[in-house]
Amino acid sequence: MSKLFWRASGLFRPPVASLTVLGVLGTIYHATGVAHADNNGALEENSAYLGVSQTTSRRRKPIEPFPLGKNRDVIWTHPQASAFSATVEGDTGIARIDSLALSNKGWMEDFVALKSVSVSGVTKDALSTNWSLVSLTNGFGGSSMSLELSKMINDAVLGGLISNLHEYVKPNSETEFTDIETSPYPTEPYEEAVNRVIKGYFVAIDTALTEDFLKEAFSSGKKTPAIRSQSVALSGCSALLSLYDSSTKELRIALTGDSRAILGRPLKNKDGCKSYEVHVLTADQTILPSAPHASVISQAKLPHPVSRAFGVASLKWGREIQQRLHEEYLGDRPFLPTTTTTEPPYITAEPEITSISIKPGDFLVLGSAGLWKSLTNEEIVGLLGVWVDRGMINADTNVVGRLSSPEVLNPRDLPVAGRSAKVVQGDSDDGTTMYRRWRTKKQFVCVDHNAALHLARNALGGANQDLTAALLSMSPPRAAWFRDNISATIVFFDD
Repeated sequence: MSKLFWRASGLFRPPVASLTVLGVLGTIYHATGVAHADNNGALEENSAYLGVSQTTSRRRKPIEPFPLGKNRDVIWTHPQASAFSATVEGDTGIARIDSLALSNKGWMEDFVALKSVSVSGVTKDALSTNWSLVSLTNGFGGSSMSLELSKMINDAVLGGLISNLHEYVKPNSETEFTDIETSPYPTEPYEEAVNRVIKGYFVAIDTALTEDFLKEAFSSGKKTPAIRSQSVALSGCSALLSLYDSSTKELRIALTGDSRAILGRPLKNKDGCKSYEVHVLTADQTILPSAPHASVISQAKLPHPVSRAFGVASLKWGREIQQRLHEEYLGDRPFLPTTTTTEPPYITAEPEITSISIKPGDFLVLGSAGLWKSLTNEEIVGLLGVWVDRGMINADTNVVGRLSSPEVLNPRDLPVAGRSAKVVQGDSDDGTTMYRRWRTKKQFVCVDHNAALHLARNALGGANQDLTAALLSMSPPRAAWFRDNISATIVFFDD
């Protein structure tokens, strides 16, 4: 699979454009290239955006750049924070994307990447459609793996899907798709094939970044490339990838690590009032006693105690590699677990995948673990429901003015369907930890024109403006005790 990854990524590497807002969130990547799947499943880059003429065949539909519309980027002036909001144009099925990341360190570890493409020849009904990919990578133990992964994950997964799924389409597009055993075409169900490809490419990327780069460093015999390879491979990363098909309205979520994805869905109640359903799309991959190699992973004392992750090569490299790095390339002492005789790897980057059909008005939240240390699933959906209902999507940027006399919201005020008793009563024992650490009760506000900033503000004190200001004024390393890294990306689907 790693060879397949390199073949696909080498051919499908459109230029990357930077959309950097307030400096250090890092880079918001979105594609500016186009590609096709031909009869052989090969990828071709299209340079039409450079003014070069293009020829297309009946089965070649160009892949378009992510059609971001108007950007409004006056958000938080903070040295470790950045955010953006953008409308989305075209037939993507997505109306808008808001995003924010706030670090508690002197560098950023969380990155978001966007890509939207029009494809044909790779869907089971042979029709053209639009795929939108949004990935959120959350690093720990350094930012190297998270940054490298963010640069390549969307292109690699897309390249893998296009390379593999063309086999599901017959030359005659009018012939119905079939998976009958006598057919010369694949017998594996299409949905299972998509999941298999995504899982395979997650693992292939991880292998490339933890093993292939290191082999190149060994072949050079020099310490400098080995140090760079180690900085990437030894740092860890959680990754969320969403893939939305505009024609089928199917949303697919792949998770490796402890980030989380939830969906909010508007409902009309019998009394005519609106509330929002909460759909949890992922399960946190934290270390449980029943998890494979749980005792070994616990010994490693990871900054994030996850059972799956990109990087964390000390749990993937064999003793011989670690010993060679230590003796010849300024590497750490080998990690030698005392609770098992089993050889590594003890941890994998293979994701868990779920899917859901999108309905008008739905919104998706991709967030790092730090967001959920302050807010419950119900509170996040309820806060976004208030934000939508009050028309904040069209609000001006005068946040300071609205903060001068904000309406205070309690957890029980949020328009959430099927809330638990603890949420309704505002119980402090709701599974979150940060408000208890700050010794204050939860009270929220709705003043921000950016939905991700709206969540972050309420995850950092909400109506308690003094607490919010105090938390944001803290510098590393002390800030890490009082606030976690917080990143959130919200995707609003068409009404």
